Amino acid sequence: MEKRISPAMIVMLCLIFYINTMVAPNFAQGNKVRTEKDISYLPDGKDEPKHQLDIYYPEGLKNCPVYFFVHGGAWKKGDKSQYAALGRTYAKKGIVTVVVNYRLSPEVQHPAHIFDVAAAFAWTAANVRNYGGDPKKIFVSGHSAGAHLTSLMVLDGKYLKRYNLSSEDIKGLIAIAGVYRIAPAAGSNPGQSKNRQNVTSNMFTDAFGKDQSKWADDSPINHVRANIPPTLIMIGEKEGKYLEIQGKLFYNSLKKKGAPVWWEIIPGKGHITEIMIGGSNDTTSPLVLDFIEKNK
Repeated sequence: MEKRISPAMIVMLCLIFYINTMVAPNFAQGNKVRTEKDISYLPDGKDEPKHQLDIYYPEGLKNCPVYFFVHGGAWKKGDKSQYAALGRTYAKKGIVTVVVNYRLSPEVQHPAHIFDVAAAFAWTAANVRNYGGDPKKIFVSGHSAGAHLTSLMVLDGKYLKRYNLSSEDIKGLIAIAGVYRIAPAAGSNPGQSKNRQNVTSNMFTDAFGKDQSKWADDSPINHVRANIPPTLIMIGEKEGKYLEIQGKLFYNSLKKKGAPVWWEIIPGKGHITEIMIGGSNDTTSPLVLDFIEKNK
């Protein structure tokens, strides 16, 4: 006897066909990504690798949001070359991604790091349209020390003012596991060990100098105000207590001022894995993409 296909089965087969032919390929393919590396963002930066940036951009698209990313490494380690997967991942989603180098300690100290980041942002604002980006939709972001630098650039206007720019030229801030108060035992709790405080002090001394009277002005948390771009503060679920406390202090300070700020926990991630972007275990980029989509 011939078997008849039920109406319910027909609907299900049609749905499977639609997913396979329409939804799945679009999700899997994404945009074709082009890359330009080692672009000098200062007129005299041609022979200085730390005055260069890389751009990842979706081929053929215009007026895209821009993700301006600054790496971490305690202000003395790290390089843009480590973030190619990050750049490609966001570019595939239609976001022009700029990954920045800056000079590192101990060869230089603050404010050299943030002078470089501000210069790179100014170059990006002036040139990103050539890569399909919209200069009115630049989201600045950083991880660890990079989160400190981008947060300070947004909150303390003197760094962008050198280029006739301000936080009004930034669409949003995404700060990932940053340090927001520069102090010997910043964000510490009563149970923090003396050894941990010494390590923190040495790290800050290398990057910010021995004159601790200047550290307060170097701290984003001391520049909080209400009129800032939408801000997302993120921390890995498995992040250490020190940076978790730093993030919560920063978030609460901004919230108290009435700033547009949000707090997100990155599922299953610690300090290193929270910035491993791309792949099936990436739980960071969906939060970033959602924030950009809602605020672009």
